[in-house]
Amino acid sequence: TQQLDEKVLSEVIGTWFRRAGDISREYGSWVDKYIGDAVMAVWIHGEEGVTPDEVVRIMRAISALHKMTSQLHRQYPLPFPLRIGAGLNTGNAMVGNAGTGDRPDYTALGDTVNAAFRLETSTKKLQLDVAMGETFYERLVTVTPTLELFSPYVVNMKGYDKPTATHAGTFADIDQFLTHVDSGSQS
Repeated sequence: TQQLDEKVLSEVIGTWFRRAGDISREYGSWVDKYIGDAVMAVWIHGEEGVTPDEVVRIMRAISALHKMTSQLHRQYPLPFPLRIGAGLNTGNAMVGNAGTGDRPDYTALGDTVNAAFRLETSTKKLQLDVAMGETFYERLVTVTPTLELFSPYVVNMKGYDKPTATHAGTFADIDQFLTHVDSGSQS
């Protein structure tokens, strides 16, 4: 942000938020919040949790967000391509109106949401692109049980007393996962 004119910065962030919202909706989510330069997208699942089709849709959304972000420097005078990190988590959350009458805020709250945010933050320390909670990773593995792409890590997340297990990898890993799914190799 220090390297950009405020007008350009405003246009880039506005474009990114708009496109991120479009991508989220395209893949069955909604943007819950815009937080600084981040987007919190939420997928609602049934009682059975994340289905294999939903896992694939979420991974397609993350891939599309990465590709869109990495191309913004072609449209705007940016000193370098922009990068994103992603934290994926699944579990129970309280979803509803957390605001007041004059400022309603329909949102998702709870440890699942907080952990997703902290997982995204851990991508910087891991120097990887995406970190996922164990429950999401377990669901991902059911889609492609023979494909081992995301490595296990243990991260210390702010606000958590104990280290947290995660699986993390790159956007190339996500694309390889999607190629595997698209080729029908879901063994």
